Amino acid sequence: MYSQKCAKDFRYEARAALKGNWWIGALTALVATILCVSTLFNATTLGDGGAFSSATENIDQYPSYQQGMLMLVGLGIAAVVFIINLVLFIFAGPLTLGYIQFNSKMLNGEKPSFKDLFSQFKRFKEGFSVHFFRWLYTFLWTLAVVAIVVVVLIPCAILIAIIQGGEVFFMVVCFGLGLAGGIFVYTKMLDYTMAPYIVYDNPGIGGIEALKKSKRIMQGNKWRLFCLIFSFIGWSLLSQLPYIICALCMEKAILFSIPFCAGALWVRAYQEVAYLAFYKQLITEDDGVLFPKDEDEHRPLIGQGNLDEVESVVSYSRWNY
Repeated sequence: MYSQKCAKDFRYEARAALKGNWWIGALTALVATILCVSTLFNATTLGDGGAFSSATENIDQYPSYQQGMLMLVGLGIAAVVFIINLVLFIFAGPLTLGYIQFNSKMLNGEKPSFKDLFSQFKRFKEGFSVHFFRWLYTFLWTLAVVAIVVVVLIPCAILIAIIQGGEVFFMVVCFGLGLAGGIFVYTKMLDYTMAPYIVYDNPGIGGIEALKKSKRIMQGNKWRLFCLIFSFIGWSLLSQLPYIICALCMEKAILFSIPFCAGALWVRAYQEVAYLAFYKQLITEDDGVLFPKDEDEHRPLIGQGNLDEVESVVSYSRWNY
């Protein structure tokens, strides 16, 4: 019989890899977070309109000559924020590949170095390509879903609501459409999550080709990845608890609560290594290697072949959280 590895196995592998590396993992996660680097989902946008609106908030209460100055300041802040986001977007690709190298060393039992995060700028074109096309595909799918919902489905819901004569029905339909559209876009995002890892493992591969391969190996595995992501929800909520308490109890004191959220960095490092372990397992299964169970059908046995390359594979996790 054969057994697929589940979320707790990937988490166990991550903890085994991070043993003795928690501090450097957390510090690297801090820098990666500041630079908006994310291996699983795109974390960088091309701009932030909120900077202008916040800078020009309540502008009408000032004299007219000051309103012009505030408008210029608001535009300047918005321009700076846009440029910063643009720079982060351009460099997010190679930085993501560097973060994968950092985590790969830990998972392979090697000693990682902080400079690994910046080690893949020699592959700038490949990194930027996969990051850009992953962002573009996700944006286009989101745009298509929004267009279908707004142009087709909502007018149909309004027509049905008029015929049925119920506002509650219309609200329920709109909520259902929004939820269905969000789930659809999220599944498309899951299709593309393995693309950066594929680019890292295959020098010279293009971004579009990596997205196609990611979509192929994620067929039938999106639920497994979702379960792995969801399995961290307890740790994520626990790491954010001091932040939430401080934000609720101390008005406008959110900045003071940030140091209390340091635990989130350890969770981020934990997640990233687990996601890499998940990718390695998918590649192993894609090559036709699975994990046979022993006689009691309880503990997976480590196979041979490609599994010899993954020294950190843990056959069974006794940790159930």
